This record gives sequence, C-alpha cells and structure tokens, in this order.
Amino acid sequence: GVFVQWMNSEFVDEPLLRTLAATLLAEFPHVRLYHPASQVLMFLASEELLDVELQAARSGQPFTANIMHYSRMGMNGVEDLVAALTMDQEGIEAFAADAPISTDDNNLMATQSRSLADGLYLNDLNSLFRPYDPLTRRGSWIYTRLVDDLNFGYIAQRLINMGQQARAAALADAHPRNTNKLLIYGLVYAAAGQLERMKTAYEAALAADPSNAQARYLLIRDQLATLNTDAASEVSRALVDGLPAPAAAVVDGWGYGATRDYSALAQLDTVLGRSRVTDAWYPEVVRLRAEWRTNVSTDPERYAFDARRLIDRAILLAPSQDLYLLRAVSAIVLKDGDAVIESSRYITYFIQNDLQQADQQGVPLRSRDMLKMSQNLNAIIAHLESDLVDGDPTRAAAVLSAAKEALEQVEAYAAVEN
Repeated sequence: GVFVQWMNSEFVDEPLLRTLAATLLAEFPHVRLYHPASQVLMFLASEELLDVELQAARSGQPFTANIMHYSRMGMNGVEDLVAALTMDQEGIEAFAADAPISTDDNNLMATQSRSLADGLYLNDLNSLFRPYDPLTRRGSWIYTRLVDDLNFGYIAQRLINMGQQARAAALADAHPRNTNKLLIYGLVYAAAGQLERMKTAYEAALAADPSNAQARYLLIRDQLATLNTDAASEVSRALVDGLPAPAAAVVDGWGYGATRDYSALAQLDTVLGRSRVTDAWYPEVVRLRAEWRTNVSTDPERYAFDARRLIDRAILLAPSQDLYLLRAVSAIVLKDGDAVIESSRYITYFIQNDLQQADQQGVPLRSRDMLKMSQNLNAIIAHLESDLVDGDPTRAAAVLSAAKEALEQVEAYAAVEN
C-alpha cells in the first residue's frame, strides 16, 4: 500500500516540513514529495519501491485508464509527474537529515503547525526545494533513465505556468542535451518578454538538431495569422515545410479558420487529432478542433459536448482568451449557464490583464487585438443581458459589471491610440 499525505504549505514552516519528512522516513523506507500546485504539497510513502515516473513512462498508467479524470487535475502523463516531483528518495533523505521526529507523545505536527496560515508560500517553496530537486540535479535518474521518454519543453512550460521560472531555467542548466537546453531557455525568455533572445534560442535549438519539431513550430507560432498569405517570408515557409503533419495541419487550419471554411477545417480533424498533449502546438490543435465543432448546424449539442471535452483538457495547460471563448460558446449550446458565466469571467480577466501589461510595458496593442477584445466583450455583455442567461444571477451580474468596465477601458485605450 501507499500512504498519501496532502497539505497546504501555508500551515507549515521549514522546520515542521523537515520534521514531517523525517517522521515519514522513520515509518516508511520509501518517501517522495510532490508539489502539484502553488501551495499544495503531497507526500507519498510506501513499504515498496516508489518508481512512479518510471512505471508511468513504461505503461502509460494510470493516465490512459481514465484520461479525462486525470486531465481535469492537470495530469496527462509522466511529464506532469516529473514537473510536480520536487524531492525523490535522495532528496528527501538529505532534506530530513537531523530533523526531529513527531510522535504521539511529542506531536510536533499538532503543536507547531502554523494555525494562522502564515507558513510557506510559493517563493519560499521554490527556494527551499531547489537543492533537493531531481529535475535540476545534473546526472539524476531523470536524465539517465527517462531522458528519451520525456518532452522537456512541455515540462518547462508547465513549470513556467506554475510560477516556477527559476526552476525552468535550472532545468535548462542541468539538461545534458544542447537542443533541449536551448529550447527551454527560449521558453524562459518568452515568459520574460525577451523576444529576441527567445528567437535566437529557438534557432540555436533547431540548428543543434534539425529534427527538433518543437523548436521549429515555436519559431513560426507567432506568425500563424500570416503563413497562409503573401506576407509569409521564405524563411517561414521553409520552416513550415519541415513540420510534422499535425503541426503543418495547424498552419492550414489557421487559414481555413480565417476564411470561416469550417468544412475544410473539419477535414483536418483526423490529422490534428494525432497530436500529443505534450506537443507545443497542442493548444492550437484544440482551438481548431473546437472551433469547427462550435460552428455546425447538424446535431450541435453532440459537437458542443465534444468541443467542451477537448477544451477542458487543454485549458488547464494553456489557459487563453480563445479557449475560454470557445468554452463559453459550447456551454451556451449545452445550456450550461454557470460555465458560460465563469468562462466569460476568465475572458474578461484576460482582456483586463492584457490592457494592464500594455500600459505597464509601454507596448501598444495592435488594432486587430483591440477589435477582438471589443467583439468578445460585446458578445459577453449581450448574452448576460439577454433572457437566455441561466446560472447564478449574482455571479452573472458581477461578470456583466466587470465586462462593461473592461469594454470602457478598451474603448478609452483605442481612443488614445487613434
């Protein structure tokens, strides 16, 4: 059997966390620690050897047994386990060394817990775990036994999405393969808004290994809107020619989506569906597959349900305004008012955040981006003001108010730019 201990790190401090690790090691020979979300920690302990990641890499289990169940938790495969693993056996033993043990007679977990929730937060955890992390430890078993089984670009992006940019950079430093190292640096630069350094890193990753499809796609990702037009450069076209079929279908799909040729877009679905969740182009695959499904006239509920399943798997990995918009559209078809309201709330949040970043960085938004913001907010407002709204009326009113405020901000921003 396996013992599992979940906890919120806000209720422990460093000494108490070390005590818990030492106490578990006193009881079980095999212990490891996972950090799957911001302040969430999970200890795993067992009498038997814990080769969780190696077993998942070999068999795909437990993920393939219930894909939707695990994907709703942001767990799609072994990469997600590796990203969440923050201490293996070697790390736990070093971390717990010389720490006192909690006992029934001296229950430190009860007497020294941080009852005011003023314990460890994300930055504290990132700093605390760094010396014990197998993902950033050169020559660890991850690099000797799993290096060929993992998509490290996906892992790095997951870390960045979880606010662990420094860990992603340390992953690049530790990685033994130059093409992966450069790809990860590119993702770190992208997250920091250093676009020239990002491009240079992706180009170097592709030069180091011309078969690195992730780097090839990332070099053209920001040009998807122009790759089917005369504005595409010869360099970009050459990059597209070398893409694997599912990624190349993303490029074609963008063209069909721009002309609203949903029938042609649907014809690409089989090829798009061969993408892996770890592929850099997977979020765009989901957007395209959901887009045509939310624009059918025959059996719309069935297709909307399919779109919703696709979106809900991708949205935890790569939340975006586009995916939430499609989620809202599918929810309207399915008459799921609460999902419409919450999706609308996220769309509004993304727009407000984009406006704030543009203001802070002094980088003007493109006119087409402002037009898209305006259209999305007007659609949200029109729906929430209509008689079709279902779901929590208090939440609907709050989102409606936020959407109107965001629309005023967009209009004011557009007036200044013009």
